[in-house]
Amino acid sequence: MTREDFIRQLRLSLQGRLPVEKIEEILSWYEEYILIQVRKGNDEAEVLSQLGEPRLLAVSIIAAAEAEDRKKTDGETSETKKQAPEGTEACNEGSIMNLLRSIINKIRGYYK
Repeated sequence: MTREDFIRQLRLSLQGRLPVEKIEEILSWYEEYILIQVRKGNDEAEVLSQLGEPRLLAVSIIAAAEAEDRKKTDGETSETKKQAPEGTEACNEGSIMNLLRSIINKIRGYYK
């Protein structure tokens, strides 16, 4: 599988399940990650192998996005939004990207 194949399969697996803007952000992040790893001297096929099957990765991304949406919905009342405790940050658009970074770090640890 090539980088283009991986991105195409991931795109197809995410389409209709997440907003288009979020899909583009995720695909951009993965494409950049793969290119950085290749520039560091890693074999593209090995990097893709470590990332795993795009369809399974999409399932994890979608589940994380749904969990984040539930968390946002559960954390709000009809009268007011709950404030994040002092010293913490509220859930934001970067949360999915942070989750993706976490998944990548776990994958790296697994193959070390």
